[in-house]
Formats: sequence, C-alpha cells, structure tokens
Amino acid sequence: MKLRIVHLIVSILCMLGVEAQMARFFSADGELYNSHASCLMQDGRGFLWVGTHYGLVRYDGHRFRHFIHCDNDSLTLCSNKVLCMTPRSNDGSFLVGTDIGVDCYNPQTQDFSHLKLTESGGQHIYGGHFCCMLPLHSGEILAAATGWGIFRLKPGEEELLQDSSIKFNGFSEVIHMTEDADGNVWMLTTQMGICRLNLDKRGNVTDMRKYMEETSPLLGLTSICTLPDGTVAVGTTYDGVYLYDTRTDSFRHLQASGRMNVASLCTTGDGCLLIGTEGHGMSIYRPDDGTVTPCGYYCHEIDVTTQKVYDIKEDREGNVWMACFQKGLLMQPACGNGFSVIGQKSSNNIIGTHCVMSVMQGRDGTLWVGADNDGLYQIEQNQPIRHLVPFATVMGMTETADERLWIATYMNGCGWVDRNTGAYHQLDFTRSGDALHAMNVVEDGKGRLWIATNGDGLLCYEPRTEETVSYRADPGHMERTNVVANNWLGTLTVSKDRRRLYVCMSAGMISLNLQADTFELMNGNKVLLGGVAVRAVREDDRGRLWIATSKGLSCFDGKELTTLTMSDGLPAEDVTSLELEDDGTVWVGTVHGLAHYNPVTNQVNCYFAASGLQGNEYSNGASCRDSGGRLYFAGNNGITYFLPANIKSQPMNFRPQIISITLNGREMTADNLSFAHNDNTFTIALSTMNFARAEALQYAYRTDNGTWTMLPQGSADLTLSHLAPGKYNFEVKATDGQAESEILQFQVVVRPPLYATWWAYTLYALLAVLVLVLYLRNRQRKEQARLRLQEFIHRHESDEQRLSDLQATVDAYTTQLRQNRQRDNIVSTIANEPAPATEEPADPSPDDRLLERVLHVVSNHITDPDLSVELIAQEVGISRSHLHRKMKELTSQTTVDLIRSIRLQRAARLLSEGKMSVSDVMYACGFSFASSFTTTFKKFYGVSPTEYMRTMNKS
Repeated sequence: MKLRIVHLIVSILCMLGVEAQMARFFSADGELYNSHASCLMQDGRGFLWVGTHYGLVRYDGHRFRHFIHCDNDSLTLCSNKVLCMTPRSNDGSFLVGTDIGVDCYNPQTQDFSHLKLTESGGQHIYGGHFCCMLPLHSGEILAAATGWGIFRLKPGEEELLQDSSIKFNGFSEVIHMTEDADGNVWMLTTQMGICRLNLDKRGNVTDMRKYMEETSPLLGLTSICTLPDGTVAVGTTYDGVYLYDTRTDSFRHLQASGRMNVASLCTTGDGCLLIGTEGHGMSIYRPDDGTVTPCGYYCHEIDVTTQKVYDIKEDREGNVWMACFQKGLLMQPACGNGFSVIGQKSSNNIIGTHCVMSVMQGRDGTLWVGADNDGLYQIEQNQPIRHLVPFATVMGMTETADERLWIATYMNGCGWVDRNTGAYHQLDFTRSGDALHAMNVVEDGKGRLWIATNGDGLLCYEPRTEETVSYRADPGHMERTNVVANNWLGTLTVSKDRRRLYVCMSAGMISLNLQADTFELMNGNKVLLGGVAVRAVREDDRGRLWIATSKGLSCFDGKELTTLTMSDGLPAEDVTSLELEDDGTVWVGTVHGLAHYNPVTNQVNCYFAASGLQGNEYSNGASCRDSGGRLYFAGNNGITYFLPANIKSQPMNFRPQIISITLNGREMTADNLSFAHNDNTFTIALSTMNFARAEALQYAYRTDNGTWTMLPQGSADLTLSHLAPGKYNFEVKATDGQAESEILQFQVVVRPPLYATWWAYTLYALLAVLVLVLYLRNRQRKEQARLRLQEFIHRHESDEQRLSDLQATVDAYTTQLRQNRQRDNIVSTIANEPAPATEEPADPSPDDRLLERVLHVVSNHITDPDLSVELIAQEVGISRSHLHRKMKELTSQTTVDLIRSIRLQRAARLLSEGKMSVSDVMYACGFSFASSFTTTFKKFYGVSPTEYMRTMNKS
C-alpha cells in the first residue's frame, strides 16, 4: 500500500513538471474498427500498423485504412484476430501472425498471401495460433505457434518449416522472443523459464541455457527485449522487471520497478526502457541513474495512468505508440520542441476549461489569467494560488504603480480587485450602458487609467480625483482631435516613452498624444489601417509599431506601412496577438497557429497544435512577456508559453510519397499513373509518414515547372479534375512552416481515346486515300459509261437518220413515178440502185447487243409517256432486276434514269433544230406535263427549254 502511495506521489510530481506535448488518442469511436489493440509495427515504408482483434489498421499520418478477412477473398487476412507482426524486408512487406496462421503482406498489390505451414516430418499443417515472431540478423524469421513449437522462414521462401532442433519439455510454450547483439535468441516460456539459444552461422542450435526455470511460473513472464547496451530485460506479471547480469550470468530484479504488473517492454533510441503495465499506464527506466518513473503522458480524452499497455513502439521520429487494450491507440509525440501548456492540454489543468481572454505577469512575478465567464486565476510557478471574480469575463488587466490590480470585464465594466478579500470594486460610470463592455485598461505615466469599451469609446479615469473624461466618437465633429474614430475599441498600449497611447479599434488604429491630449496623424491620416480590425500593437526598440490586424501583420516605421500575409508564410491572415523578442523578431498568434517572423531574413516559421501548443486559435490581444523573456499566448484551450531560445526547429528529413490513387470511389495502388481519357478525374493521397506534425504540414504541387499551388493546411489529398489527354510532370513538396521537404517527382499520363490515337489517325489517312481512289475510279467509270452511252445514242440516231434519208429517196422516186407515169423504168431504176454503203461493225459483245436492243425499244416508244421498265424488260427478253443491274453496270444509271436521259437528249436536239414548238417537243419526247418537262430539263441542262431553244437558234 505504501509503495502505491509513493508511486502515486512521484507520478503527480512528474506530471506537474513535465512540459511534453499532449498525447493523441485514436479509438473505435473514430478511426479504428476495434479497440482491442494487441500489437504495433512500423514497416519499411514508414506506415504504422496496428493489430487488433478485428483486423489490421494502417496509418500514414493523415488517414487510416482497415484490412479485414473476407470469406470469399483469398487475398485478405486469414483471420481478423491479429496477435503479432514483424517486418520482412525494407520494401514494406511483413508477416502477420493470427490465431489460425501466418499471412504475408504485399505492398505492391496491398493484399495478403497465406504461408504454408509444414511440420518437421513433411506433413502440411492447416492452422496454428502464432503468438510471437522474431526477425534474426541472418534474415531468417522465427515464429512461435501454440502446440507446435518454433517455425523458421528462410529469406525468399513462402513456407514456414517446423524446427525440430528447438524442443521444450512438457507443455511449455514460447510467449515472447528477442535476439541480443551476439546473435543469441532469448525465449520466454510458460514452463521452462527463460531460454537462451546459441546459434551457429547456419542457424542451428548449438547450446540452450535456462534461467529462472523454477521461479518463472510464480512471477508470470510476459515480455522480453534487448536494450541498446546489450542488456536483456524481462517483464513479469507480479515482480516488475528483471535484467540480465553478464558478470553473474543470471537475472537480477530491478528494485526500482517494484512489483509492477508488466505487460510489455520497448527500448528507446536514447537507451531507455519503456515499461507498459497491466492497468497502470507506462513508466520509463533510465539506465543512467537506475530510476523507474511514470512517463507523465497526458491525454484529456482518457486517463493514461490507468491503461493496459499491451505493446509499445517508438517510431522513426521518436514518437511513442501504445496499444491500449480495450481502449485503442495512444501516440505521445516526441518531446523537445520547447513549448509548454497551461490548461486543458496540460497534465495538470489549473485554470479550468474556459477560453482564456487575457494574460499578464504582475510585478511580483505572479501570472494572472483572465478566462471567459470564469474570472481571474492567480498562478505562481505553475501552481494555482487563487481564483477571483469567477462570475466575470476578464478581457484585460493592468497593475498600477500602487500595486492595485485593475480588470476590464465584458459585462461587469471596469474596476479593481482586492487581492486579500477577492472583492471586486466596479467603477460607477461603468455600471450601465455600453461602458459595461470594457475591453482593456492601462495606466499612463501620470497615473491615469485609460479604459477601452465596446460601444462607449475611450474613457479616461483619474483615481485621485475620480474624474472621468470621455473620448467618444462624435459623428458631427469627427475632425476634432480629441475624439476617437469609432466607439468599438479593443486593446490599448502605452508607448515606451509613456507619451502616447495606441488605441486598437474595430476599423483601424489611432495614436493619442498624452501630453497634448490630441490624436496625432499617422501616415498622413488620423486613422492608420482604416477599415481593418486591429487586435494588438507592440513597439520595438527602433520605434517601429508592429500591429496585429485581421489582414495580416503590419509594421509602421513612421513613414511607411508594410504588411505580412499568408502569401508571405503566415499560417492565417487574421493575426490576433503579438510579442517581440530582444533581437527584433516577432511572435504572432493567429486564428490558425503560432508564427515566428524574422524581419532581417524575412523568414516565417509556423507552429500548430501538433507541435505541442494549446491549440490553433488565439484570443485577441491575449499575450504577454514576463521579466525572464518567456512569452505567453492565450487561446481556446489555455495558454502556450515558452522561452524563444528553447524553440527548436525540427528538420524536414522526410520526403512526400504517394500512398494510393482513388478513382471512381475505388482505391488503387500507386504503381501505375496512367489513366484512360474518361478516367481523368482522380485523387492522389500523399503522406510524409510524419505522425506528430501531420496537421502542421502543407503540401504544394506544380506541373511542368509551373507555379506552385498550395493545398489547404493539413490536407494531403491532391485531386486532379478533367485532365486533357497528355503527359504531366508533377512535383510535390511539403512544408511545416519552418522548412521544406525533398521534392517528389512523378509523371501522370492520360491516354487519349481510341479514336484520337496515332494509329487511329493513320487509319483515318489510309481510309481517306482509299475513298479518294474509289471516288476517282467511280468517276472514271461513270465518264466511260457516259461516253459509251453517247456513242450508242449517236450510232442509233445515225441509223435513224440514214433510214429517214432512204425513206425520203423512196418517196421522191415514188412521186416522180406517179408524175411521169413511167412505172416500169422508175421501178427498175429503184430496184437496180445499190443500197447505201455502211461500215460493217465488228462483232458486238453481248453487253453491246443488250444495250442496242434497249435503246431500240426506248427509241420506238419515245413518244409514249407510259414507257416503263417492265415494258423494256419484256421486249428485250430479260427480267426487270437483271435489266436494272446491267444498265447500272453499263451506264452507271438506272433504267429509269436512262429513259429520262434519252428523252432529254432527244428534246435538246429537237429544240436546237427550231422546227417544233416547245409543247410539240414535249409530247414528241414522251412528257405529259409542261411543268415536269421544264423542271427536269432545267435540272439536266441548267436552263429552261425555252431559253435553250432561244440560245441554240441564236448560235
């Protein structure tokens, strides 16, 4: 009982003195699927893995991903109950031990393969309860399975072979393993105590030594690890920690650990031993002084001192991770950045949970803290002394030369507080109206009090005479030099020479000359930064005014006004408070983080809640500097305080990497950045594997050496929308406000659609050439058909003309015979007259004879308007379809078009002769209607029949 009381007292003292960051907590209510966290591991790529009783969880600093068993998917975990993990290689692959077997994770495909289990006799084993695994320096991995002993996995193989050379008596089981610097394997067993195995170069056991065989069952061995100096440490359930002594070749009890109920052990990079307990949080053993003390970690969400810490890991950054059984995951950021906290995020909250509105150090070193609707706290050496006026919202305070404490409250006006009785003495003129809303109070060099109000302007109070002077804004007389520009004031600051009062307003800042009682001109105007809300003002040793505004950090040197904004590196545009260092550098609180600005180098370093601050939001004008140079910035969750010289900039020794690609709601690996044209909107998940400062990081990217585009603070998802087909060379970097990371370069390819590829364009060109060739061939064929038709028509017309001439000759002779009545001589003459000589054509082809027959039929029936394809086919003696096909082949025209063409050519010839009227020609060529004849003729020859006849007769 006494030991527990001592332990509790030491724990409290350690927590009061600790200045570490607050731990971060992840539970099943948020990021985790299951709160039964059992084991932890960081893989070769930097991912943190958490084994739970319901699958695996992967964390990259920004997002969690869960891997669980699926019955119908052989590439998932073989079981959701994960008991142990161990890295296999630096590429990110690792082994997962479950209650029924071992899986191997493939980082390229992000899936799992089940390893084959084989006993020493060669028989296949279908399952095993694997409780621990150990990677050896030789590259082999040892795995302990309940009831089966030890299995070995050789490098590059996918089969776990039972090692028959490692045997234990009875029902003893291996529950934990470690390897020392000499290559010896230490095993904790349930019945045989601690076993040390000496292995040769081939991994064969040459000797086995046992320790604590008789006492171990009573102690309850739980965990074993090797310290950096080579010391082997063993944790027990009932008797704390035991350390191996090489001089005596035995284990000795670490007295400082008492009778701790040890559940897990882990060594740190600085040589210490972290001790996780079964229900009492975590302690740390420091070999240098031999002490074991509580770690002092604090989290406002859970009580760290009562957790069951089943596994502990220190990551590459020095952050400590704890698997808290039945609670979740706890991460303690690495210490040493120099920031401390008073308030909700401290291990010992001494100022409650209300937002801090003001902070000031008294003449005696007392720290006074004004809270929202929670009054005034008096603190000395991080210990609460008094809590005064708990009903008030203290917006500002000052201590006068007579050591009287004056406060400005939002709803209770302005007055002084009796430190002895705690009584609040409110000034009568601030008991009503807008003077109730007092925002700040300061004392000038003459002992007068100046009170800023929210609605009642500036008030001056003389304590000795109790006289009051009002400097309210007068809308009708704003040109007067003794009225404020507006009545909504904020903080007040007296210049270092006590001659001026700087008044911060909701729209600008004014300067009151305390000697002349007039407001001076600044930069040619009564109001500086008109229209901009001014939060606070500080004067440096060179007389420059540094001004916190809603539009950035401004500096006024009496002539020129300059402003620093987010584009210059500030974490937010709205600056709420500021303090100056002796070297001229400026610290500013904003609505999103804390920043340090060096005017000489023009460099801005930013800090956020993850850096160990009270939070990211800071209250207007709520900052101060104490006599020792320590700075205090107050905000929503308390106060961040620090010595600027102790703030250490952590180097950015990491590089962004692509975690995954999300396309159409489906997550893919990042090994292929080539996308189809219709998959050109996707999200690239980025991470630097920086767990403690993830929310402080800001990523920037650019394409093809263009300008850098910043992602929102804390966002690590690069969304690219509607990319046109092409190749894009991307560069990505990360910054935490202090330094920049290495640049990640990668190329994104958006493939064009099939119809826009180079071979598609080649095909288009070939098709175009083919179409052109076919067109030319068709045109040539049509021209040949036209000439052929013209030849046949011309020949047919010549035959008709010869017949007509012969008929005219016969008629002439007949007439002459009748007139002369010399029938016998005339007949004889006609009979003996030779026939007209004609050229014998060559034997025509079948197609020519067919075309002649068709033309003959058309010529015989050319005056018949009812001439049809059927009539022609019947007289020619072929089918209608065959006639149509042959005419198309021979003349490139249909039979109907051929008839129309012959009619129109006949009509044109008759019109050109001029012997017949247009109507007669129309009927002679087989047309029934004048309108149809005119339209068809004009479409064929380009002019009407009448115009054609007129033109031909003129020529």
